[in-house]
Amino acid sequence: MQAADAVEFARALGAAHVLVRVALPTPEITMAWFGKLSRWPLVDVVRALDKHGDISRYAPVPADIIALLPSLEAKRLAADEAWPIALASNDEAATVWLTDEILSAFDAARDLVADGDEIAGRMAFKAAYTRITEANRAAGAAPNVIRSPGTDRTTDAAADQRAIALGFITAAQVERQYPALSGPVAQNVGLLAAPSKTDSDGARAAKEQFRLMVERMRSVPTGESAFSREARERHEATERAKRDLAQRVAAYERGQQ
Repeated sequence: MQAADAVEFARALGAAHVLVRVALPTPEITMAWFGKLSRWPLVDVVRALDKHGDISRYAPVPADIIALLPSLEAKRLAADEAWPIALASNDEAATVWLTDEILSAFDAARDLVADGDEIAGRMAFKAAYTRITEANRAAGAAPNVIRSPGTDRTTDAAADQRAIALGFITAAQVERQYPALSGPVAQNVGLLAAPSKTDSDGARAAKEQFRLMVERMRSVPTGESAFSREARERHEATERAKRDLAQRVAAYERGQQ
């Protein structure tokens, strides 16, 4: 949810309490609720609050609603499962879903694979992937999912279905986060591939955007991982949303006086 969703969220939360004849939560408690659920879209949160009213006679607590919300964490694959995906990401034609962990680990194998030594590349990848995933698991950091579209549009549907089957993303999330997948696209590009003279302006722009994202991932200062930075930025955004919510609630209460 965004700060602009705060008022609508407060209404939905209030309605969930009114339904079970419980006093409305205070602005401070509403603010705490918003912080707990801010990672999910407003539409999912409202749907979960409504669902809770159908299955419980009691006022909800955040844990009740979180249990009814779709998981935000992508499934973390074992190294042997991740290796074929890493290899596929090297194919400009193929659309591939992968995680930032797979992408980072493949850096250790890329030159070996390019030289034709796939066995050594696989060993290097597995060692790097195991190291990265164990560190992230210990830090409580979930993998981030990346969709790399290929030049061969016939690979899109199979790649998307495989991503759903692997637990990278749900069908609902595909519809919500990638609505353009069902529409016409003049040219799709392999974002992991090097720029080509035959690329359209849009293709070059997409590749450059993806390259910059990867560079940001690799240029995090020592002492703060990409995941730590993301958690910090998410916390800061939540704090800003809380302050905005408090101001909106206060303004609303003043208007009711």
